[in-house]
Amino acid sequence: MSRKLVAERFDVQSGITRRLWYNAADDSFTWEREQDVEPILDLNHEIATSTAPGKDLRHVAAIPPLIWGQWATAHLRGEGPAPASDDWWPWLRRKLNDSDYRRFRVHGGTV
Repeated sequence: MSRKLVAERFDVQSGITRRLWYNAADDSFTWEREQDVEPILDLNHEIATSTAPGKDLRHVAAIPPLIWGQWATAHLRGEGPAPASDDWWPWLRRKLNDSDYRRFRVHGGTV
């Protein structure tokens, strides 16, 4: 498939690069989003090794904006509950406690 880059934008605040591609084979357009999450994961590790969790309030996780956006819109794809629904927080807690996303948690253990 031949693709041509039509537009590219880097958002400094979120660290997300957005690209718009033109697909000549089927005369369509495709949006692509990309984010380097290593700085966020490194910050999580730094917080975990330099601070102790608090008793009343504690920083439990830092989720990369691109991932947060995917999770917040999962209900549109039939993959999760709508944000602010009764099922949202338990679903988000399960996501954060999943070993695949352990590097999003700031301190060990479960959320």
